[in-house]
Amino acid sequence: MPLEPDLIEAAGEDPRARLDALVKSIGWHMLDEEASYRNLARASLERWFEQAELPDDDRVPVREARRMRGNAQVLEPLRDELPPPLIDKLTNALALVWGTEAVIVLRDVCGLDVDEAKDVMLSSARWMLQGALGESGGVR
Repeated sequence: MPLEPDLIEAAGEDPRARLDALVKSIGWHMLDEEASYRNLARASLERWFEQAELPDDDRVPVREARRMRGNAQVLEPLRDELPPPLIDKLTNALALVWGTEAVIVLRDVCGLDVDEAKDVMLSSARWMLQGALGESGGVR
């Protein structure tokens, strides 16, 4: 499922609503279509191993950074409110809680069914955002 920028923009300026829209669409889609995303993870790992011995400048990117673009778009309304280093850290941290790797952890490591995994994925993303807002004093 491609990242639809309009989906996030349609959620308005509230970063919580934007985050919910992103996770509930793409993150949950990854859980609903788990086998396809596991195949993508396998292909990414294979590409990484094929290039492991190459100098960094000669490597082809393993992933297309869709998740990072989505996270950045979610946080765009906070750019005037939070310091850039915190925005960067939160953009990176959110990548841990939704996406293919999160699906694998929630299903294999945690042993959750799909509905439980969706709940934990969304809750984790929300907690991360709320924690960053609280840390910055920017609790809305």
